[in-house]
Amino acid sequence: MWLGVFAGATLLCLLTTLIFRLSPAYKKMEVSMTDVFVWQITWWYPWLPLLPLVVLFIRRFPLDEGRWFRSLALHLPASVFFALTHLTLYVYIAWITGGAWKWLKGEKDVDGPGQMILSLIGSPSSVNYRTRVLLYGAVLVILHAIDYYNRSKEEEVKASQLEMRLAQAKLQTLKMQLHPHFLFNTLHSISALLYKDIHAAEEMVARLMNFLELTLQDSGPQLVSLQKELEFLQCYLEIEKVRFQDRLTVRTRIDPSALDAQVPNLITQPIVENAIRHGISTQSAAGEIEITATADHGTLRIQIRDNGPGMNEARANNGREGVGLTNTRARLRQIYGSSHRLEFINDPQGGLVVTLEIPDHKTTPALLQREMTL
Repeated sequence: MWLGVFAGATLLCLLTTLIFRLSPAYKKMEVSMTDVFVWQITWWYPWLPLLPLVVLFIRRFPLDEGRWFRSLALHLPASVFFALTHLTLYVYIAWITGGAWKWLKGEKDVDGPGQMILSLIGSPSSVNYRTRVLLYGAVLVILHAIDYYNRSKEEEVKASQLEMRLAQAKLQTLKMQLHPHFLFNTLHSISALLYKDIHAAEEMVARLMNFLELTLQDSGPQLVSLQKELEFLQCYLEIEKVRFQDRLTVRTRIDPSALDAQVPNLITQPIVENAIRHGISTQSAAGEIEITATADHGTLRIQIRDNGPGMNEARANNGREGVGLTNTRARLRQIYGSSHRLEFINDPQGGLVVTLEIPDHKTTPALLQREMTL
């Protein structure tokens, strides 16, 4: 950092030398560019040992809210002190080296550096301590601007981290709501089968154990690949097939390029459950569910069709949904914001078509890359 400060001081020496070279005053003086450059070095380099002390003092007494008046009362005399210190160093270096002494002395009747310092302080036309006070003020303003910028960036980072943790907490809560909801419905079905088909009830319990084991193994991540999601769904459908026997047929058409896409864990199960509950179970005829998934132009599209009665007008106008679908919409909003679509429409050929469109992420979005640390 200090090497950069030294380079900056040297650059200022070159810049002020060039400015003086282009000024009318240079044309009236018989002086070389080398002499002017040495003069500027004599002026700027004494700031190098003083700058750390200036920075330390400003850091020690910042102009914070609530104590800026006291700090300002300290900085005013400090600026004069550092200005006089720099002026003293400047004059003595010029006197010792002789490089800039003749330009300082000019036609002044002075015998040494002490009288030169007093002369420069009292001369309103010379580059005296007032310029140095202004430089102190410039350092003060620059440091506070840097501190303000750093604090604002830290606030943004903290706010972003807090927002991420809140989002992760909400997602975890929504996800955990699925398990008791699903278990309640499944156990209700098992209870009903106990009085009709004890062997089917036992098989359903076994399939339920397999499903819970599978979901517990992957209970951590909020997103999984579509292939893993379909494994969850297949395990759930095996439970329902025990209940409906030959009355339930499931067909799948999955684009192989979509299998690596990341989807919310157990996002399709409430949709399929809704198709079975309001579609298949309400009719005596055989029920069919078709699941398709395609990836096209950065969008993953999942469609779930059933051949049930569809969504009647009263239900559509009511707009009330069960826990599973309400939970599903909330999770999609939390993860994707407005960059998703979940649509329920009646198929003209009969049944209901549910379309889910989400961004085709092959990796986990930044929001969910970090594990929740609350």
